[in-house]
Order: sequence, then structure tokens, then C-alpha cells
Amino acid sequence: MREKSHYLSRKEFLTLCGISKNTLVWYEKMGLVQPAVIGENGYHYYSREQFFEIDLIKNLKWTDKSLTDCKKYIDSRSPGNFLSMLLEQQQLLEQRLALLTQQKNIIDQSLRDFLRMQARCTDQPKLVECPTFYLLIQEIEERTSRGYIIALSRLFDLFHDIMKSYEFISSMYNRALVPKEDLLAGNYHAISHVCMTARQHIDHPACRTVPSGTFAVCFHTGPAGTISRTYDRMMEFIQQKNMEVAGDALESDYINYLSERDPERFSKELLIPVRKQK
Repeated sequence: MREKSHYLSRKEFLTLCGISKNTLVWYEKMGLVQPAVIGENGYHYYSREQFFEIDLIKNLKWTDKSLTDCKKYIDSRSPGNFLSMLLEQQQLLEQRLALLTQQKNIIDQSLRDFLRMQARCTDQPKLVECPTFYLLIQEIEERTSRGYIIALSRLFDLFHDIMKSYEFISSMYNRALVPKEDLLAGNYHAISHVCMTARQHIDHPACRTVPSGTFAVCFHTGPAGTISRTYDRMMEFIQQKNMEVAGDALESDYINYLSERDPERFSKELLIPVRKQK
């Protein structure tokens, strides 16, 4: 054994490496690192070679490699393998960065939607001017609760598929369409499509453009089963304003399962495009 001054005791080594005793013991059991010397008294001593080995393990773990993968790389390390690892990690980080950007965009849009609805939340119908907006829609083929869930699941899948090819920015809020003809017939529960709003148009069959114009807006509070009373007030309001329904109604969740447990306190924004009666 060289002079003791060349080595670090286990306690010193752990402190300088910034790891725990249990971690070091586990690394040693896995063959990732071994003490430079084991004294006659059974004490473990370490040198700068082991310090660099721990630093290598830290760097590999920083790239989210498992200890098993760390062991494989350590046993086969070479300049070529090092380059391959860097390129692999670069690609993974670029993918994660793209995902984080998408997630931030969704959060930003959800925040804008919430604040917009919060600013105009009212239980009394009124008229508002809305700019052009865009919808990603999925038809409800079976007009039942089961059909609604199937359509919503397909919409979520469609959204994630589209994000792979387009810079598509939507929000966390669920929306639905009630066709114009059902509104006029008083069939307010006849939802035809589930949808998401988006900040931009994309060249895709599922993307619908809703042109700018005048809309009647009102917020319904309570379970979806009681929404007819709010639609009745809106339709009466539209007639009083000498206007008529000009398109499908858009229902947008404002307070829903994301922020409230009690369905009695759920709230939807109801938006109906209108125009002057002909």
C-alpha cells in the first residue's frame, strides 16, 4: 500500500463525492466502483481514479441512464461510444424540449381561456363580438353517454396525433357543439361533436373555422341535465333582440372536474352565433 496520504478514507471520499454510504455500497455491489485499497483492518480507501468513476456515474445518471445501463457503458466505454451516447442524449433532449414546449403552450392557452371566460361570466344572456376562431372536432356517432366518452377519447387521440405534425395549440377545456337545427327544435341535449379550440387553422379535415361575428353568450351553472333552462332563456333573449340563430352552439367548460368536485357548481359557457332577422 502506498503512503496513506495518497488515499481518502471512506468518510472523506463520501463527503467529497457528495454521495451517501448506502449509495457507495450499492455501487460497489454492482461493480461500478471498487476501493483502491482495503487495509488490513478492513477499512476502504479511495483514490482519484474512484473519484472520477463516481463523477462518470453521476454524469450518466444525469442523462437518466439506469445503473444497469451505466455499468454497460462503463465496461465498454470508448471515444466512439461516448460520441454515440452524446448524440443519443441530444436527440432525447430535443424531443423532451418539444414536449415541454407543447405542454407550456397548452397551459398558456388554458390560462387565457379561463381568464377570458372569467371576465365575461354572467348568468344573464348578452351579445358579444368574437374574432374568428378554430375548432378541432370529433363527431359523436352514438348519441349516448357511452358514445360521448368514445368520441372524447378519439378527440384526445386525434389531438396528440396532430401535435406530431403541426404546431397545434389548444387548451385543457372540453367543448361540444349543438347543431343549429336542434337548437331551433329545442333539442338542447343533442350534442353532435366534441371539440377543442385552437389558436390557428391547420390543413386537416377535423379542423373547422368559426368566422368572426356576433354571439349570444350566457353561462350555465349546474349539472348538464339542467342546461335546457339556460338555453330557453338564451333563445328568448335572441328573439327579443330581433336576431336569429346563425349556426351551431358551442358549449365550453369553465368550471368542471378539473377544478371542482360538486357537479352542482359546474359551469359552462354557451355561445350561439346570431344575426339580424331577415
